[in-house]
Amino acid sequence: MRRAASGGFRVKLHRLELPALLVSCALLAGCASPDARRSPARGLLILRNAKVVVGILPEVGGRVVLLKRPAGHNVLKSDSALWNERRAQRPVATPDAGWKAYDGQIVWVGPQSAWWTDQDANPKRREQKAGWPPDPYLVYGQFEVVERTETSVRLVGPESPVTGVQLTKEIRLEPDGRVRYSVSGRNSRDRAIARDLWPNLRMSGFDRCYVPVAGPDAVRVEGPTAAQKNRVTVAHRLVEGFFTFAPELPNAGKSWQMAKAFIQPNAGLMAGFTAEDALLIRFSPVPKDRIHPDQGQIEIFNSVRNRDGEVTSLLELEMHSPFRSLAPGETITVQQIWEVIPYYGRQSDRARTAFLRDCLAAGPKEDGAP
Repeated sequence: MRRAASGGFRVKLHRLELPALLVSCALLAGCASPDARRSPARGLLILRNAKVVVGILPEVGGRVVLLKRPAGHNVLKSDSALWNERRAQRPVATPDAGWKAYDGQIVWVGPQSAWWTDQDANPKRREQKAGWPPDPYLVYGQFEVVERTETSVRLVGPESPVTGVQLTKEIRLEPDGRVRYSVSGRNSRDRAIARDLWPNLRMSGFDRCYVPVAGPDAVRVEGPTAAQKNRVTVAHRLVEGFFTFAPELPNAGKSWQMAKAFIQPNAGLMAGFTAEDALLIRFSPVPKDRIHPDQGQIEIFNSVRNRDGEVTSLLELEMHSPFRSLAPGETITVQQIWEVIPYYGRQSDRARTAFLRDCLAAGPKEDGAP
């Protein structure tokens, strides 16, 4: 993600998981009851089965803030203290809203260069051609739960006067642990607009990401500008056909490592690895000429910052749908399949890429293609 000022930012055999009824409320980060009903005091909507747990904040853009195996840890970067805020502490979706990092998984629209150029709600940001913050109605809007079961939910967001898009999100847990994630964007204006959908999933900046590519020409990496003298570019490499960043604490004299990769993948998979889990994100590849030229179908942002001994970090796994014109009332849809599985291999690039090659060879299960 480009910013004027960036925020601080195992195949192995599946392990049998504890039955859902044995998972404590503490493991569910504040779930108030074992039958997956939403806790009105905390605002966290929980979906779960014996293989996976998903937590959603409908009041904060319908974002996913919890994604884990029942006996595992959250693979998403998200401060659980913010899930329990009082309503008065939360941002209000207005054209003047700023930025508050709830992280987790959210959806923007592209291209970023047009976030504020096609609207009258905030003339100052339009004149500035502001590239930050993102549309407040998409990231902080109140999403209404219109359908709900213990393992699925459908949420509808507000119509945005900033980008002219209304989002609908559908999340469904499969018995085998897959999470089907679908988001649709409807043109809520009375005239045509041109947009893409931009799912963005955030992890710790020290987690490792991998995207399969045909070669170095499929990747473009942007680092800090010449004016950002305290920053250096995060190292990156190609390993056995996969692009990866290699983040580490900045060297003496520098306080910030950061970089953004624009990637044309050669298979519909990207992955993030924590110390104990692999998060697989499957999607349908799109030809490069259908992606807006400012963007990549896959974009990875990695940042590690050390400010006076306080270390903050961020890894973003982003995807763009095809960029297209939408008539009034017309919609675009993008789908992903998420899977959190234990990783028992070595903590090395070659071990992780071997694991991912096995995943690609196995292919999506049954009707697993998005």
